[in-house]
Amino acid sequence: MNILEKRDFIHSHLHIADDGLIDELYLKIQSSIKRKKMIVGFDAKGGEISANQFLKDLKEAEFQIEKGNFLTIYIHTLYSLFLKDNGIFPKRTVLELKNT
Repeated sequence: MNILEKRDFIHSHLHIADDGLIDELYLKIQSSIKRKKMIVGFDAKGGEISANQFLKDLKEAEFQIEKGNFLTIYIHTLYSLFLKDNGIFPKRTVLELKNT
């Protein structure tokens, strides 16, 4: 059954579904729509990032890391060298780069 057939089936049978099922479907649909519309940040070009897109990007990043597709770069600045010279050892800064 394809998605259109499923939608038609649901639509034509809603009148016989019990209240609990209707409430459950309502909450799932409402949650899905909110997540897709919720803006959680902005990209480097100022474009909006939705919660849905953020979760997709996060899953993709985790997948790439598991496959070993990432680069690790250690950044040393004059400030970090200054701290090191004064006996303060800052944590390493690690960046992940994506090949685009």
